[in-house]
Amino acid sequence: MSDRIEYGVLADEVLKILPDLIDTVKDGMCLDYTEFVPLMIKAFNEQREQLDAAKKQLEKQQAVIHELSKSYEDLAKRVKKLEKHKGGKNER
Repeated sequence: MSDRIEYGVLADEVLKILPDLIDTVKDGMCLDYTEFVPLMIKAFNEQREQLDAAKKQLEKQQAVIHELSKSYEDLAKRVKKLEKHKGGKNER
């Protein structure tokens, strides 16, 4: 027995979504890895593109939130200043 880790997929799971890649043999089913690997690489790349787009969108949203937060803080300061100024005039 080898200490080497082996990776693979279950033909039953692939059969559900890509039945053309499964061959039936006398002992069960066999996955055609020469056809499977390019599809997985393509799917991986598509997922990476979607993730990159989501990250960019998140960065944009975080920038907008930051700007809105700064604007809110500035407005809150101005309101306090106005309330203080208005309050001082009423006391006279």
